Amino acid sequence: MIYRPDGNRLIAIGQPAHAWISGQLAQAWGSPEFGPVEPAGEAVLAAAQHDLGMAAFDAEPRVIAPGGPPMGFLDIPVADHLRLWIAAPRLALPQGRYVALLVSLHGTYLYGFRDVEAEPRITQQAIRAYLADQEQFRAGLVDSLAGDPAWARHVTAGALERAQKHLAAWDAISLALCTGAERWRVPEVPRADGSARAGRVGRNPQSGASSQGRRALDADGRRYGQRRIVGGGPPRPHRRRSSRRAGGQGSLPRLPRAKRREREVLRPVRTGDLTQTPRMQSTRIRRFHR
Repeated sequence: MIYRPDGNRLIAIGQPAHAWISGQLAQAWGSPEFGPVEPAGEAVLAAAQHDLGMAAFDAEPRVIAPGGPPMGFLDIPVADHLRLWIAAPRLALPQGRYVALLVSLHGTYLYGFRDVEAEPRITQQAIRAYLADQEQFRAGLVDSLAGDPAWARHVTAGALERAQKHLAAWDAISLALCTGAERWRVPEVPRADGSARAGRVGRNPQSGASSQGRRALDADGRRYGQRRIVGGGPPRPHRRRSSRRAGGQGSLPRLPRAKRREREVLRPVRTGDLTQTPRMQSTRIRRFHR
């Protein structure tokens, strides 16, 4: 769980909900300075699903003390955390090899912040076993994708490093939104020129409460995206396209009117005694045929 202070209350936000916001950020990402995201669809999906290993844990949350709030994501025991992150990439695999690859990269990236040598010996062994397992898991995915001409350029070392940094940035900004932090450190963010630089995000005082979901985060005066991050705005009216071709009837040919026909079918009719075989009754039904 992630907690956001709200007066004298705490708002509990599940990890999958936080991941969904990461996906919204990924979908809105892109500017001349930071460049586009490629492959966009799979990267957005990976961002939205990167914490799917936490779903079962959040569905039955534990408490640290009786009567206290559910356990926060920073309080999860290492053994449980490892178990969840071992499962996460494999749970993501049915949604795509590249999606599972990014989820695995993000999990091992998180363990880069942990001082493994300071952990008990048994925990050190478990972490190293997890890292080795994920490296082997990713190697199989990379070999598979590299053999596909449509995916080969997305699984080079440089492309994967850029994708991993994108996911880490979306994760960090989503955490800032979920926790309500005034300022939040964002790891190295890839830029259009190939460089990457860390920064901090914070609330944009010019956005105001009436922004209806417009960009509310900036970093050093620069905007990460050109579109809205989450929700906002009235729906756009749908306008029918017209065409001068085909006698002014529009761009699609007019289909012939459907004809209504009747045919006879047999349907079972139950009697009052449910132990008897139902008798069949003739019924005329109408169906539409071209």
